[in-house]
Amino acid sequence: MHLYRRFRPDFTGDGIYYEQLIPLLSQGGLQHTVLVFETIAPTGAGTIEVGEGPAIYLEAQNRKPLALLRWIFRHRNDFDILHIHTHVDRLFLCYLAARAFGWKLIYSSTLSDSLEELIRTYRPIYRPLARRLFRLVNIFVGISPRLLSTATLPDAKCRLIPQGVRLPPPAEFDLRMATRESLGVASDDIVLLYLGSICERKGVDQLVRTFAELAAKRPALRLVLVGPVLEEDYWAAINQQIESRNLADRITHIDFDPSPARYYAAADIFVFASIDEGFGNVLLEAMSHGLPVVSRYLDGVTEAFIEHGESGFLFSRADMFAKSLLALIDDVDFRQRVGQIARQTVRAKYDIVDIATRYSGLYQELLHHPLPAPSALARPPTVARHVSELGFRQVTHRPDKPALLVVIDTESEFDWSQGVGADQGAVRSIERLPQVQSMFERHGITPCYVLDYPVATSQVSAAIMRDIASRGAEIGAHLQPWTTPPFIEPIDDTHAFPGNLPLWLQRQKLSILSDAIENNVGSRPRIFKAGRYGIGAATLALLEDMGFDVDLSTAPGFDYKPEGGPDFSRFGPNLSWFGRRRRLLEIPTTSGFTGPLRNNGAALCRALDRPELKPLRMRGLMDRSGLLSRVRLSPEGYSLEKMKTLSQVMIGGGVRYLTLSFHSSSLQPGFTPYCSSEADVQCLLEKLEQFVKFFQQELHGDTTSPLALYATLQDTDSQLYS
Repeated sequence: MHLYRRFRPDFTGDGIYYEQLIPLLSQGGLQHTVLVFETIAPTGAGTIEVGEGPAIYLEAQNRKPLALLRWIFRHRNDFDILHIHTHVDRLFLCYLAARAFGWKLIYSSTLSDSLEELIRTYRPIYRPLARRLFRLVNIFVGISPRLLSTATLPDAKCRLIPQGVRLPPPAEFDLRMATRESLGVASDDIVLLYLGSICERKGVDQLVRTFAELAAKRPALRLVLVGPVLEEDYWAAINQQIESRNLADRITHIDFDPSPARYYAAADIFVFASIDEGFGNVLLEAMSHGLPVVSRYLDGVTEAFIEHGESGFLFSRADMFAKSLLALIDDVDFRQRVGQIARQTVRAKYDIVDIATRYSGLYQELLHHPLPAPSALARPPTVARHVSELGFRQVTHRPDKPALLVVIDTESEFDWSQGVGADQGAVRSIERLPQVQSMFERHGITPCYVLDYPVATSQVSAAIMRDIASRGAEIGAHLQPWTTPPFIEPIDDTHAFPGNLPLWLQRQKLSILSDAIENNVGSRPRIFKAGRYGIGAATLALLEDMGFDVDLSTAPGFDYKPEGGPDFSRFGPNLSWFGRRRRLLEIPTTSGFTGPLRNNGAALCRALDRPELKPLRMRGLMDRSGLLSRVRLSPEGYSLEKMKTLSQVMIGGGVRYLTLSFHSSSLQPGFTPYCSSEADVQCLLEKLEQFVKFFQQELHGDTTSPLALYATLQDTDSQLYS
């Protein structure tokens, strides 16, 4: 039984979709019934036929949970599975009754209704109870990765089953021309098509604004909007924009059409600016018709089936929307190529027959196994949540003497307190790096500079880095997503961690960054460091594919989960190997705990960072009292004494490789929190030199560099690697 709150096969997205899907599901031998407890039957009758089964509408006045509970009780012997769809919650008595009658429960999330989103709709005091009651559900299905992004569900309870479409035959030329004629479109006009409801959530105003910008440059451009008006005031405001810009003869609106194939045939490009979708099935429809699509980037949704520049285009900013459209408008061959790839993508992954087969398999599996095995596609790739996700294997080689590496995050400077959106790519601080390089040369140190895109592409900074590289310094890639093209994802904390981006976008950005470093600085980077330490398992696999040898991204003891980043609180300080086909080296930043309580430092920090304890600021109190301090081996925010103490503690605990790190932007006052004046910059430089002297003279340490260390360990480490 499929349970819906709202269901109309001639109007609602789920209604239209399941009218197509249920006949295919019925071919698997199971009978399907739709039960609707809020929508009034469209014909006035209590039951209508949907595909191969009935859709039963409870009377509107009886849509309370008790009416549904009575219905389930009367039909307790008629069903084996209750499939709950879209915002059907707060019905736990009904769920409990269904389970008591032996039914298995599936909950499908389709729009802003993942488990975490549902739980947030409850008052805080009731959320633990709601979370426990949702355990009555056997399987949670998400139609997009976004709807399965919760960490509260075990993998065995998660399934990612996207929506699908029937692959139509190629459009007939006569149908295209007849439809264009009916719309008053000339044969050589370029038609942008939007199909969907007219409401604020769908971002139709963005379509009209961008069209108005492009229409002034491209006289042959037309916009066709197909769909019902759901918000009259919103549509009235859009019409005012259309009239004020004299675009009424170039923008056409057609009310809802249940058979939109002719509009796809007439169009050249499909445009979509919705700000909230569970999947966006209309995009698949357009792609199946061979149309190139330009869509807003929606996390865990559009980026899951549209690869920017290949099967379509994505945008988060209006300028990127216009730029992508112009690329397609001005090149008919490019339009056709992207459209063909889009159609092939749908054929390969989103044919509705294949989707029905996956659902039928899930139903059969659920009937015969109380807890199905987890799917490999259950969760989207994200930044690392735990060390086990990264597949690290500890390096076995231990030299007698400790060795120091120096890594400089060589990046554009901006006021960190304003967030990553404030980064405009300024690189004045790079002018001070030759002075730093000279200091390290005096001490026989080969520093490693990991460059971001602005540094690699600015003429002045690239020239400086070429000179530094010619003096023997090692050069790596520092992927800061917000400054590295293509610029399609939102600029915010979450997307600033590279591991939160889809793998194809990480690949595009890292490829562009690596090319820039090679072309402008002189060598292909083999060393990588993720911006904001935002590494993920998929990122590490990408490094292996792209020929990198060393990663510097892990930060032991630090937890960036509150900002959407990785959790390194359980990571250790030692070197590790990773990679499936060849060995790559992980060199963590050096960080750890000092003070009498340091042996339990990680556990204490996790406990004190809990939301209920954080306001007490116990971490700061323990730091000031000297009982427990978390220290990174860096002159930024840490005194020389703390850096010395940390080194002694780490070496005394058996750590042999220490990484001294800092940001180039701290060399320009007023950007990072660590240097607000020139005096602060000089203090930072003095700490660097004094620590190097301490390490070499008092700790009797050696120096090395990432690539030198990689070469040494490749020869000396005896660990077998499968």
